[in-house]
Amino acid sequence: MMKNPGIVVEENGDFVTILSMRQSACGSSCESCSSHCESEPMRVKAVNTIHAEIGDRVEMEISSNRVLSYIGLIYGIPLVTFLIGVVTSYAATGNELISFAVGIVVLALTYIAIKAVDSRKNFTGSDIKLRKITS
Repeated sequence: MMKNPGIVVEENGDFVTILSMRQSACGSSCESCSSHCESEPMRVKAVNTIHAEIGDRVEMEISSNRVLSYIGLIYGIPLVTFLIGVVTSYAATGNELISFAVGIVVLALTYIAIKAVDSRKNFTGSDIKLRKITS
């Protein structure tokens, strides 16, 4: 289970928007890391199953398997479709520039399809479990 704390900043019907800091690659000891990465807050929309209100501190939980499946959806599927587009168009035309352009078009169409499926299914809001923090 991946857990991340945050603060409820907006209520919208059955959903809440939570402001949370992204976890950096070096963990919580950024001073020991020389990469100087800036961690910006992220806004997460989740189903309000705990009746949280604006200002409540909450902890978001999502299964590691679900996160990995999202990574595969967002990065893996577009990569595979891009490669298929490039290889098949190169086999058909023999032109590298056309093959690359076809790959980019297929990549864009893949992202449009993923966005459409994600907005219909509302994956991000329903897979996050919320728990109130009591301090």
